[in-house]
Amino acid sequence: MPALDHAAVTLHEALTLPPMAAGRPQLLSPGVSLEHPVRWAHVIGEPRPGPLLQGGELILSTLPLLHEGRQDLEELLRGYLEDLDDVDAAGLAVEVLPERPRLAAALEQVCAERAERPDAHTLTPVLRFSQVVRFVEITEHLHRELVARQLRTGGHVRDQDPLLEATSALLEDLAAVPPLAEAVAVERARSLGLPSSARLIPLVFAVDASAGALPQRGWSLETLAAVVRQAGAQLHMPLLVGSCHHRSLAVLAAAPAGMDVQRPTARLCRAVERSLRRRLPEAALRCTAALGEPAQSLHGARDQLDAAWE
Repeated sequence: MPALDHAAVTLHEALTLPPMAAGRPQLLSPGVSLEHPVRWAHVIGEPRPGPLLQGGELILSTLPLLHEGRQDLEELLRGYLEDLDDVDAAGLAVEVLPERPRLAAALEQVCAERAERPDAHTLTPVLRFSQVVRFVEITEHLHRELVARQLRTGGHVRDQDPLLEATSALLEDLAAVPPLAEAVAVERARSLGLPSSARLIPLVFAVDASAGALPQRGWSLETLAAVVRQAGAQLHMPLLVGSCHHRSLAVLAAAPAGMDVQRPTARLCRAVERSLRRRLPEAALRCTAALGEPAQSLHGARDQLDAAWE
């Protein structure tokens, strides 16, 4: 099981979040600890999710490819759960409605087999929703709680930053061919804490190596990401922070309604620079804002980021 840290949310705590508790999940893994730290939540429909994960994730799924007509449901479920065990997933929460009785029975059978294993207490916990739940609301609540805890710990940075990873993945998907659908992108951004109706200010924060060597100690992209997020929270400016280079961050900040964007943009840049100087006095920061009006869509913001990087 991954090590605990003060910014983590345990699986037990995740179960108390309103959209999770409303679904009345049934624990199918008796004896398994619910103190697994949840570092992120993913909605996954793949039959073998292991390659998509890094460990500590709560997986939300309807298991769409395991339809009632399949004769190998138990075998597929065993492989699915072994994938999660191998990467130390925090848990699996599946929505299996009454109209899928064969899948429900197979899931119970496989979980009963796992409960008899000597290492049962170390395996991935399995939860089942028997009614419709909104996975987007679950991920949104959980991710906001993770952000809040990270900020309460003073921006403490772990070796892996799930918020940075998730936003970076979103930015990559927006630039993919074919590109991610805007509606899907909006849902993903909203689950990361960005208002869905916001005008977006694209910015690039970079540690300027031309001004001198990078700091020998205390420097990481995760450190800079935590500084940017903390500055945004202090200014009540929702934003997403993703990586775009080994020394650069791409930021999408929500523009305040009815206000010229130049002032809040300048305030954010100054706040990040002051905070970074306190942590790493020798680091030289460069803030580049995209030209033009705030973007009205995530794809538009991604295009403006490309221009700001050049």
